[in-house]
Amino acid sequence: MMGETVGLEAQFDARLPVYQTLTSTWWVLLLGVLSLKDGVQFLAIALLAMVCSYVYWFLRYKKLRCVLTERGLSTQRGLWVRVQQNIPLDQITDITVNEGPILKLFGMLILKVETAGGSVQGGAAGSVKMVAVVDALEFRDTVLKHRDIVTEHSGPTGRSTEPYLDPEVLGEIRDMVLRIESTM
Repeated sequence: MMGETVGLEAQFDARLPVYQTLTSTWWVLLLGVLSLKDGVQFLAIALLAMVCSYVYWFLRYKKLRCVLTERGLSTQRGLWVRVQQNIPLDQITDITVNEGPILKLFGMLILKVETAGGSVQGGAAGSVKMVAVVDALEFRDTVLKHRDIVTEHSGPTGRSTEPYLDPEVLGEIRDMVLRIESTM
């Protein structure tokens, strides 16, 4: 992302840590509520676990970044283990939109960026999943529009479909053919 012009930076919904806390620790809250008849201790432990989970997800939310540049889509995520992925625009094949019942309740979507080579290592190396991008559909459309502009005059690999013919190499080939003909 260094040295490249930033076209658009995705913003993430501030409710993302709440959503992730609920989806990752819903069973703790359920057990805490069910244990009310057995005592308050388990409920206190369950609430402490949820607070710790929220703090983790909040700190991780603060580290999220997704930037559309001239050349690609760069993402950063992670708290203890930082993961950065740079996806060239010409490698993006599609951006799917997922919405589940809890996401719908929060008014959020998941954008999954599919890439050429997405089946490598079970798809992990070839895709990026972004939860709760603000104006997700608009962000998706912008990325796909920029991808189409970049790939307009190029083939599926981002390289020109016209072969590059180096005049020096062509001259050497001509000279070799002439030498071969002269020996025949």
